[in-house]
Amino acid sequence: SLGFAFSLPKDGSDLNPRFRGLNPDENDHVTYAQKIKETGGLVRFPAKEIKAARDAKQPESEELRAYAETHQPPLYYVVGAILGGGLTALRVLSALIGLATVALAYRAARDILPEFLDAAWGAAGLMACLPAAAQLSGAANNDPLTTLVCTGIFWRLGLLVRNGLTLRDALVLAAWLGAGLWTKLTVLQLFPLVVIGAFLPLPNPSPGRSSLTERGASETPPPSATKERPGEGAGGRGKTLLYTAMALAVALLIASP
Repeated sequence: SLGFAFSLPKDGSDLNPRFRGLNPDENDHVTYAQKIKETGGLVRFPAKEIKAARDAKQPESEELRAYAETHQPPLYYVVGAILGGGLTALRVLSALIGLATVALAYRAARDILPEFLDAAWGAAGLMACLPAAAQLSGAANNDPLTTLVCTGIFWRLGLLVRNGLTLRDALVLAAWLGAGLWTKLTVLQLFPLVVIGAFLPLPNPSPGRSSLTERGASETPPPSATKERPGEGAGGRGKTLLYTAMALAVALLIASP
């Protein structure tokens, strides 16, 4: 990711045909961040003006084309504007987000499958070695941040399915969902999965299962195999459903401004 960030042209005006095939819309993403930096606030997408130009069958002006990506939620671009709003700044931001996603994939698998350490290393390795993820993480675009927040959502969703949901868990899940909606609206597709997850608790891990690298070292079951989950017991399922609904509502409130 860092290699892509520094090997591609540093100035949008230097983009040539062999690089346009990699990241043809980088200039639009950079322009979005720069407009936020210049105005000191969020940028309005000129939907009416673009529709009027299309209805009149007129080509979009250079001014309108500069707003091509402003229909996207602003979180990535606000952070990019804080870092300077330049092409290199946004590429480095994407690369750092990509590295954070690899670390989060490891943490998620470690928490969801604590008895399988190999799964955590496998998840991190797979995330790090995906060619498309590496390429996008070296370019100025909001896809790396979308991948990061979706990884965070699946992390919390896996814990919901495995352990149920506490109030604290619900607030953390709401934060991830809200951040996702501030990054890309396609995150809305994950909301039904959260609801389904609240109804599908998995059984506790069986005692004696362990990682391939830890096998034979200890047959003591992990703590999650013996403690009661928040979703179990009298009223436990009701609390999980209540907290899940609250997490979704709070996430929508976070995204509503």
